[in-house]
Amino acid sequence: MHDLYQELAQFVSGNECRMIQHIVSGNECRTIQQSNLNRADKTSARHLSIVNNESHPEQELSLDSFCGQDLRTFLFLSRLEQIIHGEMPLRRKIAPYGLMTDFECLRVLDLSNTDIVEVPKSIGSLIHLRYLGLDNTRIQMLPESVGALFHLQTIKLNHCSSLTQLPHGSKLLQNLRCFEIAHSNVQMPSGIRALTSLQKLPVFVVGDGSAGCGIGELDELINIRGDLHIIGLSNLDAAQAANVNLWKKEGLQKLTLEWCDILQNSDVTLRDLQPNEANRVPDCRCVPQQNDRAAQVLQCLRPNSNLEELIIKGYNGSSFPSWVGSLPLDRLASIELKDCQNCEELPPLGCLPSLKHVVIQSLPSVQLVGPEFLGDVGDIPYNNRKKAYFAFPALESLKFRDMGAWEEWSGVKDEHFPELKYLSIVRCGKLKVLPNFTSGPKQRIRNCEKLLQPLCQVCSSSSSQMNTINFSCIDFYIRDFFICKFRCSSALGSFLL
Repeated sequence: MHDLYQELAQFVSGNECRMIQHIVSGNECRTIQQSNLNRADKTSARHLSIVNNESHPEQELSLDSFCGQDLRTFLFLSRLEQIIHGEMPLRRKIAPYGLMTDFECLRVLDLSNTDIVEVPKSIGSLIHLRYLGLDNTRIQMLPESVGALFHLQTIKLNHCSSLTQLPHGSKLLQNLRCFEIAHSNVQMPSGIRALTSLQKLPVFVVGDGSAGCGIGELDELINIRGDLHIIGLSNLDAAQAANVNLWKKEGLQKLTLEWCDILQNSDVTLRDLQPNEANRVPDCRCVPQQNDRAAQVLQCLRPNSNLEELIIKGYNGSSFPSWVGSLPLDRLASIELKDCQNCEELPPLGCLPSLKHVVIQSLPSVQLVGPEFLGDVGDIPYNNRKKAYFAFPALESLKFRDMGAWEEWSGVKDEHFPELKYLSIVRCGKLKVLPNFTSGPKQRIRNCEKLLQPLCQVCSSSSSQMNTINFSCIDFYIRDFFICKFRCSSALGSFLL
């Protein structure tokens, strides 16, 4: 914040707000208050924020020097430069003394980016608490006394990598609106269906058998909106999936459906691995009975037509259900299909009139991408004014990765892909020829040796044929030149490296 705006905010807030900057320089530790309150006025401070510029001081900070027992807000603030660069803030070891016991009037408590390991049971005495922030901390669990915070509306537990379970008392938080958990290691407690006011639940982990939370409890959470990532669908059968009724959740904008977590406890995906490492990833292909069960489960997870983004990961069925690529999803703008080991053909995504971005990654059983990918486009409504008789009328970006068995791409006509601006083909070693796109998209090709061979032949035959190739639209990886023994002259000056 600019200094003038900060001074204006401090003037308007009067004696109610106070900011403390805790600075460590060498062995000296000093505290700066960014307000002119004296000790006699400390009881008037209602909102306190601390900015700590160092991550490793061990001393505790006594709050009695800065505020009275009527404190309403306590915040730890991240450094501005870390926020600007999108970095994970360093955990601070400085901790306030007696925070849970001495300030029972707290409404907002944010201990994010601190080195707190355990939340004391005394937090249950903060009965007026509305907001609890514990992002990027080392806590392993929350105490059962959290269930006494019946006014609580927001809990944030993002980037808490040590957290393994949530208290059963969570189901008592009737006023909870936002429950943020950012990873799949947390076991959801049963009874979460009682949180009928819940609006934001980014991650839902399906319990295995009698343990944890059943997916049927999502049916009661009718106010869920925004993003929803369901993990552990391999634990379900069709009867259980049918109880979810995702099609009723009109507020969902982004839905991620994940079957098997190939790399558990890690955010690394197949595309981030080196080739020799990718070969060691466990194969999550299943027997035919399990394939059929996965297909039945996905069929029952049809989302509402308001959905804008869909991601399907680890699906092990042999084909996609009819709703993937059907007209009810007329607002869908982005779709990603990843690690679907047994799928032999792609869904008819060309029928989706609003689709702008498509990612197809790690479908090793697909050998042909043909007319089935384009779909039946005879009745696609486009722009609510006219009928579009071509596939992918709005698509701008199309990416294929790790399609090891893909050999042929057919069925594309001149009128298809009219808005395509970017095409990426990575690690598709058997693909030989690309279709002709009249929209002239920028092409990025990596580790596709057979795709380069026709181009190499043209370039080595005659300079007249080279003039017919628009090299400015093609981006090859430099290693691929040596594979094809590509030899070029100064005529390739505009070629992108």
